[in-house]
Amino acid sequence: KTYKELAKDDTIYFSDSNYLNAVGYDYIFNNQPEKAVQIFQLAISVDTKNANLYDSLGEAYFTIRDYKNALISFKKSLELNPNNVNAKDYINKINLKLKK
Repeated sequence: KTYKELAKDDTIYFSDSNYLNAVGYDYIFNNQPEKAVQIFQLAISVDTKNANLYDSLGEAYFTIRDYKNALISFKKSLELNPNNVNAKDYINKINLKLKK
């Protein structure tokens, strides 16, 4: 709620989904993938047609071994961008892990 209020003033805050995507990856790289999931979900809530955000969310879920939600996210990314090679690769990795 606070983010959405602050985002209205784009003269002060960087608030687009690309910025949020970068923040989410900062959390992943700093071993806080659960926070990354929350940031990516927030970004998707304001940019629902962004295939890259779903791909990023899938990576965050993969990091915490939540393969079910990772698959959902990567499949949504592919639905929006059928050429997303990263999503295809992760889906293959997940399928291999689930077969074990």
